[in-house]
Amino acid sequence: MSDEKLSPKARAALLVLMAGGGRMSNNEMEEIARFRLDGKERGALNRMGFVTTDETVRPFAHELTKEGAARCAEELRAAPPAPRMGSPLVGALYAVLGGLDRYLRRNGGDLSAIFGAGPDDVESLVRDTYRSLVREPGGWVSLADLRDKLAGVPAAAVDAALKQLVRQPDVILIPETDQSSLNARDREAAVRIGGEFKHLLAIEGR
Repeated sequence: MSDEKLSPKARAALLVLMAGGGRMSNNEMEEIARFRLDGKERGALNRMGFVTTDETVRPFAHELTKEGAARCAEELRAAPPAPRMGSPLVGALYAVLGGLDRYLRRNGGDLSAIFGAGPDDVESLVRDTYRSLVREPGGWVSLADLRDKLAGVPAAAVDAALKQLVRQPDVILIPETDQSSLNARDREAAVRIGGEFKHLLAIEGR
């Protein structure tokens, strides 16, 4: 267990993000868990590098980092927070987490195999991330910038999502016309579709 001291609410926020596939807005968190990640808890998780928060969108969107995912794995073996009167579910939750830890250690694998985002979730993440980056409706966003925002999602999963999304009528992927302007970051972020590398994404009506 790491030495960082987290409040019960901050620990709960990490677990909710883990269960939600790693990324969630405050509205989604409130709907699922009946609380929002804000104030000192958000500040602590951001400072410790466990969660990144996109403050350019409303409501704020939170993403679990690799360090945050590792902290969640530690939480499986943690003692529950001090019980409160009338809250036996807290102890029950940590009993379930302990059982999950034993299962993972017995069978191998990690939390991403259980809670990782599925294909539909990744497509939604791509759309949400595009909306957070685009400066005007239907504008172009570089795949390099998009992937930076989706750093917690495997590159192969993003590739698969882009290849599915481009089949939809409102999604456009094109190569950079000025190939000489591309740097190593742009080339690494490109996705190959139809024998051509695409570097820019636009979603109409967004």
